[in-house]
Amino acid sequence: MRKLLFVVLLSFLSCQHEKEEPISNTTITNTFEQEFENKLKNEPKIFLKYWSGMTLEEYSKVYSILHEEGVLEFGKYKTTGCSTEMEKILRNDTVIGIKLVNAECLYPLYQEKYNLLPLVEKTSIERYYRENNPDYKPVTYYNTEKGLSTLPNCFIDKTERINDYSIINLDPTEINYIYTDKYLPEEEIVIDNEAVIIKITQESIDNIVTRIPSYTYSLEESQEMRNYQNSSEGQKHFGFFSGIKDSQHKFIYSNSKTRKVVVRKNPNLITITYMSKKDYQNEQMKQQEIKLQKLREAYDKKQKAIETEQRVMNEI
Repeated sequence: MRKLLFVVLLSFLSCQHEKEEPISNTTITNTFEQEFENKLKNEPKIFLKYWSGMTLEEYSKVYSILHEEGVLEFGKYKTTGCSTEMEKILRNDTVIGIKLVNAECLYPLYQEKYNLLPLVEKTSIERYYRENNPDYKPVTYYNTEKGLSTLPNCFIDKTERINDYSIINLDPTEINYIYTDKYLPEEEIVIDNEAVIIKITQESIDNIVTRIPSYTYSLEESQEMRNYQNSSEGQKHFGFFSGIKDSQHKFIYSNSKTRKVVVRKNPNLITITYMSKKDYQNEQMKQQEIKLQKLREAYDKKQKAIETEQRVMNEI
């Protein structure tokens, strides 16, 4: 009898063990693939094959598909004559939007499709002025491969230094044709494309290279200097084949009394954002709440300062 009970118990435990076996990785993978294929086919898309609410894993799979199809190239959205950086917008590790960055080359397509105003060309100059050349140390003689040589008279700057080391502001319109950027006709363009919102904005980007001033030295503006540079003698010292020691170019910088300075604005990059209408409205509400919170904090800070001042006035 005991032997029979033992056999029955052993059979029961074996069955339980079989029932409690973990789900295999293959089953999990197949389930994910089925769900992904279903979403890829049926979910409303916000841009290309991306949908709102997709996981990071789903985003990566769509990213790979678009690469294989040639829509993306090295992570950039590729169109004829244009390649634009693409970024995902996340909320709690869930994709809620797609952003095309530095998309100026795409704007004409949106302009045509959605009947938008064209981009406006404006000056990119922030400051334009003349100042004394801080490196002004006029040179008359210099060493060449053949020995000491005399600089021609065109290296004697006949312009005047600026008094009191001040600056003279100049009219930027005289060089606007060189320094221009394209800007949106409005601060923000919002396109309601049924269930999807397309927002086009322009963001100022810090760029150290752009912010480096450009200089034009007074001798570079001298007609006498230009005539010399274009002469056969000048070509020996300014031409492509002039030797390092024979080159006279550096003396323009040392012998110029003044220089013009151009400081450019930070570049403005056009950004195109795709979001579902629901997510866009939620984000707008969120931004509004943040603004209101900042206003409340500013008000509370001001009230506290007033109360502190009143208290101190009563105490003294």
